Amino acid sequence: MKTIFSAVTVTLLLSGCVASNKPVANSVITSAITPQVTAAQTNASANMVQDSASRLIQCRKELDAMQSYNPPKYQSYKSEFDKTASHLKKYLEVKGGIGNDINELAMPKYQFAIRDVCFRIKTDLATSIVKTV
Repeated sequence: MKTIFSAVTVTLLLSGCVASNKPVANSVITSAITPQVTAAQTNASANMVQDSASRLIQCRKELDAMQSYNPPKYQSYKSEFDKTASHLKKYLEVKGGIGNDINELAMPKYQFAIRDVCFRIKTDLATSIVKTV
């Protein structure tokens, strides 16, 4: 990595001294950096999807546990969870066909909605468990 950084720095310094119209050096630098960024983005995306799935499974388990402690809240949270999940499912069906600018706006909204419901489920479940002791 230091070698690439050094090469880029030297190239930039030398290009300021000599007027050159060679796009070859620029394309070499771009192609050398791009695969690393793409691989890092792919790994980060895969980890985020796996993490989100495990959190969603845990949230569903906590929702199911709420049924034993507070059935009215369970029904309320279940309908909210199902509604949010169905909206997310609908969005995920069309996600590939819409632009990145829309996806960058919509995805955080759905992630927040699911996290918000799951946080409230976790909080109320913990409160219900503690109150029974």
